[in-house]
Amino acid sequence: PPGVLRPPALRSGRTAMGLSDLFGGKAASGASGAAVTLPADSAPSWADLKAAVAATPAGEMLGEERALQAKGLGPPHTDARLRLFGAKSESEVRVTLFRDTAAWCPYCQKVWLLLEEKRIPYRLDKINMRSYGDKPRWFLDKVPNGLLPAIEIDGNFMTDSLPIMQALDQTFSGEGTPRMVPPPGPERDRASKLLGLERELFGAWCSLTFQPGKGLMDRNERAFMATLRRVDEALGESTGPWFLDSADHPTLVDLQYVSHVERMLASALYWKGIQIRGSGRFSNLEAWLPPPFGG
Repeated sequence: PPGVLRPPALRSGRTAMGLSDLFGGKAASGASGAAVTLPADSAPSWADLKAAVAATPAGEMLGEERALQAKGLGPPHTDARLRLFGAKSESEVRVTLFRDTAAWCPYCQKVWLLLEEKRIPYRLDKINMRSYGDKPRWFLDKVPNGLLPAIEIDGNFMTDSLPIMQALDQTFSGEGTPRMVPPPGPERDRASKLLGLERELFGAWCSLTFQPGKGLMDRNERAFMATLRRVDEALGESTGPWFLDSADHPTLVDLQYVSHVERMLASALYWKGIQIRGSGRFSNLEAWLPPPFGG
């Protein structure tokens, strides 16, 4: 019919090209009776692909790491189901962390980072978030509200990342174990204020990210950037690389910030076109961020 675009072969009256001209292989009869050529089955099997990958230098390294992970050893990884650190066997492990299957929940990440930083032996069970699957019945029997992260310490269950981190820091506070919460005094007061500022930053980020545009007269962008500048200034008040001067390692305050800040870097740039990292406006924040997120 007029106005309908047709393939060149049909417009010229020639026979359309068959699949055999492209792929080769065996011909089969189509619904119209015309010959239809199927591509040859030449793709390697999954087993062959797995073997080929395992034979590469990167594959060999990953294989070695997985073998260590199975023993509770090796470098940290979100798939590691057991971390022994100094424990002699799994029977000495007192903690089980329940985190999201995909390992992208920022609240689960905070708890995971604290366990790794303090080198607390733990088991890991991965549980679906409701956004991508049902939670197993056995987990709901233990944690009726189904919230993640959840943790079991000596048979006692907790949810909510911040109380979990505080409980872990208090329970595992032996000699040589870094303290994540400062003792009562000026540094704890400062930590409390910084945690409040983190909630302000989170709220400003949500208003910017989850609303159309950048707000009326760019109000949401201005509020987010102003709050981020306050965070950058707070980092500049510390003489060391972390939020608090009382420790030579990241504390609960750093862990509370980092899992959301690294998401802010990507989401603000992707969704709103706002560059934070590399902009030259937040030098203290850039020095604080670890590679590859910092300089």
